[in-house]
Amino acid sequence: MLQFKNILLIFLVMYSPLSVSESRPDTSELEWPVAKELRAYGIKLKMPYSEAKKLMLKNGWKLSPYEKHIPNYKRFPEITCGEGYDAICSAAYSNGKGEQILDVREMKNKLVIRGSSE
Repeated sequence: MLQFKNILLIFLVMYSPLSVSESRPDTSELEWPVAKELRAYGIKLKMPYSEAKKLMLKNGWKLSPYEKHIPNYKRFPEITCGEGYDAICSAAYSNGKGEQILDVREMKNKLVIRGSSE
């Protein structure tokens, strides 16, 4: 019983508001910039991932799946997601010169671009 109380106390401290006006921020809506090179292809924030994937492949990028990869979406098996509340989902692409990561999120039952990173 003491162990349960300790776990409950830790949970309450981690997830309780910091003050009356502050609480844990919701990061599910966070976005970050799309790389300049990818913007030149027409890839932009909140565009459907399916369209961005077509543009990546059309411009010579190849899917570059992660090694210990567990697919999260049947339609897009190249997308993998982290674990937990703030998990990020992404797909990796390479073109021989470098790698780009397209970060995605679900929005209105579609996967959309959330940003990119190298």
